[in-house]
Amino acid sequence: MLSVIPAVINGLNSGKNDSALYEYISSRENVFIDITRLDSFVIQSLEKMHKRIGSGHLCFGTMAPFQYIHPSLVKVRFAKGINVQKVLCDNI
Repeated sequence: MLSVIPAVINGLNSGKNDSALYEYISSRENVFIDITRLDSFVIQSLEKMHKRIGSGHLCFGTMAPFQYIHPSLVKVRFAKGINVQKVLCDNI
């Protein structure tokens, strides 16, 4: 159980190489990145973000009802090396 209020970041792009930011996120138990804005399935942006911060800091997001949920589900389902259970429901 988290001892502090969770903070979710939306809109972070995995293409940026801001190692200080990723290091900060990884060092905090209450900071998460919503996968909604991890843009491309083709360039494996979810896998790249996972390598930077780990499954424990990713959370599922869809922007529903404004966007369809299926693209986010597909990203998680077919991403290699991530802990699907954590991303979909265990982190927050």
